[in-house]
Amino acid sequence: MYTCNDKIVLSFSCNYAGEDSDFRVIPAGYINKTVCGCGLTSVAIESSENCIIAVPNVCLVVNKVSQYFNCQLVGGCVGNGRFSGEVFGVYGNVTSRDVDNYVSRVRRAGSPIKILATYDSLWKCEQYLRTDGCMDSNLCHLIVDECDKLLGYVSLKVSSKRNGDDKDAITYLLGLAERCKCSVSFISATPVDVSYLPEWVKSIAQIELRWSNVAKITPITMKRSYPFRALCDEVIMPIKKEGYVSLGDRSFGKVIVFINSVGKILDIIKDCGLGSDECGVICGDTVSNDFRLRGYNRIVDCNNLPRYTFVTSSGFQGIDLVDREAMNVVVSCTRKVYQMVDINTDLIQATSRQRDRCNPNFDRFVFIYNQNVFEKSEEELVSELNKVYDRINDNCNTLSGMAKCCREYESAVATFNQSVDFCRYTYKEDGVYVLNSLVFNAEKYQILETRKWYSEGFNFVSNISSGVVPIVVECSRKSRLFSYNSILQKYKGSIDTKGDVDLSVFSVEELSSGNFKIVDDYYKFYGSFSDNSYHAKNKLKCVGNVDSQFKCDVQHLFFPGRYTLSEIKGKLNEVYRSYGMKRKAKDYDLEEFGYEYKRVRPHGYVFIQIINNPVIGVD
Repeated sequence: MYTCNDKIVLSFSCNYAGEDSDFRVIPAGYINKTVCGCGLTSVAIESSENCIIAVPNVCLVVNKVSQYFNCQLVGGCVGNGRFSGEVFGVYGNVTSRDVDNYVSRVRRAGSPIKILATYDSLWKCEQYLRTDGCMDSNLCHLIVDECDKLLGYVSLKVSSKRNGDDKDAITYLLGLAERCKCSVSFISATPVDVSYLPEWVKSIAQIELRWSNVAKITPITMKRSYPFRALCDEVIMPIKKEGYVSLGDRSFGKVIVFINSVGKILDIIKDCGLGSDECGVICGDTVSNDFRLRGYNRIVDCNNLPRYTFVTSSGFQGIDLVDREAMNVVVSCTRKVYQMVDINTDLIQATSRQRDRCNPNFDRFVFIYNQNVFEKSEEELVSELNKVYDRINDNCNTLSGMAKCCREYESAVATFNQSVDFCRYTYKEDGVYVLNSLVFNAEKYQILETRKWYSEGFNFVSNISSGVVPIVVECSRKSRLFSYNSILQKYKGSIDTKGDVDLSVFSVEELSSGNFKIVDDYYKFYGSFSDNSYHAKNKLKCVGNVDSQFKCDVQHLFFPGRYTLSEIKGKLNEVYRSYGMKRKAKDYDLEEFGYEYKRVRPHGYVFIQIINNPVIGVD
């Protein structure tokens, strides 16, 4: 241990922190562990001290406690041999009384208290925390894990049983941590700069872990116009047909795919004709997700993964994925008009979830993308981020200058709320929309840090040395067998003079693909075809509702870009006439359908700049 630039530096020459005989408890302070998967959470759980570990989401709680004995699990869990006590998860419907019963149980057994609680359930354990001025060893050390997510989770709500009011979960957590500041520990591999956190956090010990045997995870990059299509064509279907796929310098027959959309994951599963027995999804534990995934598996046990495992960001934060052969695949589809959430691809977390060092692909991951903002210079990326900031700020200023009871104000609010960024980075104060600069700038900082990691290589602890130059896989020229367009053209050609479809021209694989079902259902319900698969899927949701069909048709007319006034009016009029309307289109009609747009006048000519399409990003 030594001090460098006012930071306490702890040096390690092992793969996991727990292998160091001098590191038996988590020290108090703001800890930058510098690499993911170095075992700090395991040290906390397996130490002899009482501790409560606060984590961002339910998936992480379930994943961690499942590795140890736990009475909440059916039949408990066979211990891993490193800790003989009981670990307890606090989330959802787990009550304060359940916590009390657990604490009484382990105290009778003479075991230390080991609780993992989600940020918004921490209040249920508060009475067992060791606050400043109280050195009772029977109370618990507070450890805030994955603390880089603190500012990003500001929307979490927690019901405080002390006063019955709803409180912001992060404000509550930080307030509680301040009361424990002499002993609290914050842990992250990519911590938020303390300048974005309350002033008192700067006063606690700043600790950095340094590893002597750090190697780099090297990406196998695939730049594609349509990343999700490339995933199906170039990764999943070859594995499905041949049992393996070769990319870059690796061959593999099993994948863990990181995509931040349950809806998109389901599209891919159906498009590739994957059976429920060969795939599964790790995602947030919500009723909505369970409803959408009915018929498929939402994975809880991360130690027995199927051939095709899909993971969302709410599923992979901090979890351990143990597999001897799977390749990590990260898919990023970024639009030309960047949303902040598009840019904030959590590559660092996604690429470090694999915990089995015997996996031959441990030091690789496949990155499929259409635009990689991390290849930009830092100045270019900062410019893109500033444009996002300015757009949200302009929206807030627009609303503050409008009368709140007028129709135009309500229309503008509805339009702006179509933007994920506007919803994420604004809040209402005295009825006025305000840009949350603190949260935005903290995530901007994280994005710039991710760019740095991408450029220099993602660190992991290993005795193996490897380079960081990306292995580029050029785009394949092979035609896509099950693409929407190929199925559509084949379907059109199979229709006889009576309008019947000859299914014999399709293979079994084509008939089982998701795209065949979309084309077939659309033809059955509407007697026509849509050249756009996204439009077809959304309009199929509108069967039996003409109002929704009309809205869907208009909302798929224009995507981000620049259009002439005549183009806007002409396309709108085509749809209006198809529904028997006599109205003559105006460009401001776009407001009623949720478009975010503005008039621009380059060189004196008037154009409509579509900023955001209301259906982009809808699952």
